[in-house]
Amino acid sequence: MEVSIGSVDIANTKTLDEFVHLYMPTCTADSKWTHPTSKEEYTISIQTASGLCDEDFTACFNLIELTSSQDYKKSKDGWKPRSKRKEMKLLDLKYLLVKLNDSLEGFVSFMPTYEDGYPVIYTYEIHLTTTLRGTGLASHLMKQLEKVARRILGIEKLMLTCFTSNERAVQFYQKLGYSKDEYSPPPRQLRDGTKIEASESQPSVAEILAHPSYKDTIWQLVPTQSGRLPVAKTRGGPLNIAWEVHGKGDIKLVWVMGLGTVMSAWQRQTLRYGHEQGEKYSSLIFDNRGMGNSDKPLLRYSTKEMALDLIELLDHIGWTKERQLHITGVSMGGMIAQEFAYLVPDRVASLNLVSTAPWIENTTTFVENLRTRINMFLPKSLDRSVTDAARSLFADSWLIQPDQTVVPTAATPGVVVPPSGAYGMFDTNYERFAAQELTKRLDKEKFQKAGFMLQAIAAGWHHKSPAQLKEIADKVGRERIMVLHGTKDNMITVPHGKKLIEMMQPEVGIIKEGTGHVFMLEEWDFHNEMVEKMFATGERLNKAS
Repeated sequence: MEVSIGSVDIANTKTLDEFVHLYMPTCTADSKWTHPTSKEEYTISIQTASGLCDEDFTACFNLIELTSSQDYKKSKDGWKPRSKRKEMKLLDLKYLLVKLNDSLEGFVSFMPTYEDGYPVIYTYEIHLTTTLRGTGLASHLMKQLEKVARRILGIEKLMLTCFTSNERAVQFYQKLGYSKDEYSPPPRQLRDGTKIEASESQPSVAEILAHPSYKDTIWQLVPTQSGRLPVAKTRGGPLNIAWEVHGKGDIKLVWVMGLGTVMSAWQRQTLRYGHEQGEKYSSLIFDNRGMGNSDKPLLRYSTKEMALDLIELLDHIGWTKERQLHITGVSMGGMIAQEFAYLVPDRVASLNLVSTAPWIENTTTFVENLRTRINMFLPKSLDRSVTDAARSLFADSWLIQPDQTVVPTAATPGVVVPPSGAYGMFDTNYERFAAQELTKRLDKEKFQKAGFMLQAIAAGWHHKSPAQLKEIADKVGRERIMVLHGTKDNMITVPHGKKLIEMMQPEVGIIKEGTGHVFMLEEWDFHNEMVEKMFATGERLNKAS
């Protein structure tokens, strides 16, 4: 399958020489800038993050530490040298280096990327020694980036992040015509109740990576069974599906994950049903094709094909009895669950369709819909990727609330606790989500752009007609079906959930006010309460039949 890429992607694939030739023809190895007072000549050269020599990298870091470490220290998470060094090596970063003879006196780092669906030039750092401040050099460097922006097709903004407490910097950018972006994140609330302006202390990728709880974001829940099963041998495969079963109870639960997400995202449910209640339940979690530890073949994906993958997996582990399976699918996983129930309705004990749709249709304005679709597919900086994902998936009011996750303990069956003896907490729900998202996105084997796009195509083309939905409801039994949707769902908007309820007429159809896309995190206690009721209903109906 051929996947087209945009102008930003093209720019980032260029060699350094090609990039300079196409986008910065006036910036050569011997570009000069003259100090207006001393008349000394400085050179301005360009280099990639990977191409920086150790001496220049260290000089850049030292300059950041000299000019900005105090601002970082005043923020909640403080100055994290190790995390800052890691951020400075992001793959597509480029550096304009300002030198006097061989001494580095300033630099700006930047990246062509996407923010909120818009192609932009993102400025990560700009730092100058004291002798160069107020000389016009900073304006000169920013104008160089503006020239790059004009030469890359479709670039609409030049963006950066600035501490609002740094009044001098704020005034400088305002003088150049910069203003606060409409997508700047809202204030956040700490565990002690303190509200902090996001512009000053919204955790960056570097700060999340440095958080003491980050390394234990994904809990070590030991599966009862696990493996990688070859499936689809006659359907374009074989391809391997990674799976785990947690618990050994008689009630069989199947958790079907959504777009671009790995099986560990179910860890709250895995903990509850596979470990805390592992004698009662057996929980199957797995990575859909294209994601996680499953294979990522370059072929056409569909929700039906992924449902067939699941059927083969269930046959393999021996979960083949009639009315044995309690299926819970979220988002794209709910679409896969629809296909599964359409193919093998007699195997379903209960069907829980969460934040999903019979098909995707445009329920917003054309511009909003176009922006959302572009935003899904195009790459952007990690900081913006995580922030955008959070806003699409969760209600803003939840993101700023204190983290109240129930974590595993040493007394929980089948759990390996970290060396500290306990799993840590984050300050806010946003921080915990960001940490989980980063563990996925920074694993280049588990999370790949092609796999994500192929899954997105499958979700976009999913379609179950009113007649097919009625057939599912008739054959599974409406009393065994629940549809759950939130009014603040920005990923699959609430009209989709209402349409699903209207067409299937399930016994339980809930539109929950104020909830976003991910009930299993944002409303985990309510979500668990509702699916448990459906598990009980399915088991009761089985005994009565």
